[in-house]
Order: sequence, then C-alpha cells, then structure tokens
Amino acid sequence: MRRLSPRHECTSCNVKFRVDLENSVEARFTPNRAVRAASAGKWCMGGPMNTPHVYAQVVLGAGEARPLPVAIPEGAYGLRFAGAMDPIPLQVAPGDAEAEVTVGGEGALPVRVGQGGKLTLRNALGAPLKVSLERIARGETHATAAMVTSLQEFRDLFATEALSPGIEMSIGTLAIMFSDLKGSTAMYEQIGDAPAYALVRQHFEFMTERIRAHQGAIVKTIGDAVMAVFRKAEAAVRCALAIQKDAAGSELLIKLGIHTGPCIAVSGSDYLDYFGSTVNIAARTQDQSRGGDVVITSLVMRAPGVREAIDGMKAHESSFQATLRGLESLFDLHRLVLTKPGDTRLLMDRIESGR
Repeated sequence: MRRLSPRHECTSCNVKFRVDLENSVEARFTPNRAVRAASAGKWCMGGPMNTPHVYAQVVLGAGEARPLPVAIPEGAYGLRFAGAMDPIPLQVAPGDAEAEVTVGGEGALPVRVGQGGKLTLRNALGAPLKVSLERIARGETHATAAMVTSLQEFRDLFATEALSPGIEMSIGTLAIMFSDLKGSTAMYEQIGDAPAYALVRQHFEFMTERIRAHQGAIVKTIGDAVMAVFRKAEAAVRCALAIQKDAAGSELLIKLGIHTGPCIAVSGSDYLDYFGSTVNIAARTQDQSRGGDVVITSLVMRAPGVREAIDGMKAHESSFQATLRGLESLFDLHRLVLTKPGDTRLLMDRIESGR
C-alpha cells in the first residue's frame, strides 16, 4: 500500500484517474505454487475479455455529435475520455428516453437516461476523442481495498500495511464506532494501577472478539477507549448491541457511539488510520452515551438493515437532540437500550440520569 499514489495514469487506455480505496484498488489473492501456477495479468490490457467493465468505446471526430442506443442493463456507469481525471457519471434508470452530454470539456453534469433510450455524445474539442462507457458498480466478488482493510484479519496479518506518510486517500463510506469505559479513572484509584490495567486489557480482548465476529476491525486504542471501523452501519449496530448484551451485569460499563459517512485513509504510526468529519462526529456521539447504551446518529438510523437489527435485538430506541462537543449544529441522535420485558422505563431512567 505504500506504493499507492493519489493519482494514476493507465498508459494502455491513455486516461488519468484519482485513486481511492473503494473503487480503484482491489486485493488480489494468488494460490500457492504448490497448489497450482497462476499468471498475474493486468486488468486493462489485451481486449474485451480483460476489460468486461468497458461496455463500449467510440471515437468522435472533432466537434462530432453521435447518438448511441442505450442497450445496457440499468445501473451506474461513467463516460471516460483522455485528459479527464474523473468520468462523467451516467445513470441508466427509468426516466428520460433521450439525453445528451458534451465530452472533452470541463464540469460536465451527471447524465440520466432510460434503458433502451438514446444517448448523444458531443465532442467539444477540435480534435478526435475516444470515449469509453464503463461500468462503475462492482459485483459482490470484488475484494476492494476499502472492504479488506476494514476487517480485523487484515489488521492482525498485515498490521504494518499503511499508506506512505503524507498520502491521503478516499476510502468511501464507513461506519465508525467509538467506545469508552465509564468510571475508569475512579477504578484506577480504587483498586490500583495493576488490577485496573488488567481489567482494561480484558476489555480490549472482549471488544476485539465481538468486533471481529461482526466483520469489523479495531483501528486503534486510546487509553481505555477503542476506535473501530465497519464496512456497513448495520454490522456496527449489531456489534454494539451484542457488546452491551454480553457486558450486562459485568464490571464493565461501556459507552458506545456510532456514525457513518465518507472517510479519508491516512498513515498513522505505521498503521492504517482514518480521519475526517465522520470520525470526529462518531467520537463526539460516544460522549452522549451514559454507559450500557448505544448512541447512533440519524444517518446510521436510516442506513439499510439498521432498523431490522434494532428490532431483532429487541432494543428500545428513543430519539433526542444534542450539540456535539466542538460542533455548532444540533444533531438528531438515537439512544438504543437492550432491556428485558417491563424494564424499559426503569433502565432508561437510570441511563438518562447517569446513575
């Protein structure tokens, strides 16, 4: 990963593009030679068999406008041409039967056209221009860098795999969870440093086991707090509720907060770290937890599968608003509490009062 740079040029296609860990970088798994020999080929060389993501290529003459039938499945596509750093987004979905897009210029807007309709490409340049129609959406079989690096197994096996210092790279949308141990400072004073540290170590093992089981990874520990990452918000919520369920009745009173959104990947002390507003909001959302509960933002609440996860775990959800430390906006938050039948109000009173 240290060899990655934010920009790359494909000499075969004569295009430049921004590199991000969600769309541009995949993990490649090669069998041991004792099993079978495998040759490593390049994705964008050789022809259609090696470039199934490219649906069509057309060379437009200087100033030429050419209509093309949209005989491709519905989905997300991009129009890529030499000199452009990013493709022009094209959405094939029910809607307009005709659409026109100008290529070769700057600031082209996203295009939407119905399947079976007509898309007209217009060359804004005074020279011929080759345009490629490429599929953007990836199948379930692709192991992207964004997905692989969000797994605990990656952190365990490739702990030193990180970007070069100073390199920042988009990693797409992630769910970030922060935890903290309530009353840990008092615990050190009451039982002494060594016993308290032993409990904190047990806490880290407890958290790691459950985060791993829910396809997440611990990014780092900060004192007795944990920062974890998940590819999907649903997995983060299920993990947080499982943590509170298993910690009930123990010596650990854990505070948990979750937020989801786009993140930037960076290198932090020889490990892959994340930063951005999503991380900041997640950390401050955890501040709103009283211990024994899970606080999530409205974006997490609306994410696919989250409501089903809450209902499946029989958690009680209550909405509230709060200003988060260092942020001016008022945030819509949701407090999740696991309860036994008839105990909801009693436990909510205890949590809300901080007892």
